[in-house]
Amino acid sequence: AGAGGAFDFATTATFADGTYHLTATDTSADGTQTSGQSTAATAIVGSLAPTGLAQQGTSTNGGTIEIAGTGDASGDTIKLYNGATLVGSGTAGVGGAFDITTTATFADGTYHLTATDTSADGTQTSTASTAATA
Repeated sequence: AGAGGAFDFATTATFADGTYHLTATDTSADGTQTSGQSTAATAIVGSLAPTGLAQQGTSTNGGTIEIAGTGDASGDTIKLYNGATLVGSGTAGVGGAFDITTTATFADGTYHLTATDTSADGTQTSTASTAATA
């Protein structure tokens, strides 16, 4: 620990997706005294938000929209939303790549679609968004 007892560290372990409760103890420089455990700090390890979202091709009035991008990992579930409405979903392939065509159709206009990535353990990311035109 530094001046005033402040410290930071990096773990040597890797963590799978999930929620962890980490604690610390303080041991004197000569190793003779050790404190009790600290209050637990919560760390959440999860999927990264999808990246590189881009509309593929051109949609027409009343048609579907195709969105491609990259999720966190192969096998993750990618969901596309128009506002709070789910408009399509799919599974990320090799390297997290996905290409999803919406199940909903869209009238002429510009839409701001968002995507989430949910890993196998159910951990969902924050959203990423892109503009799409029908």
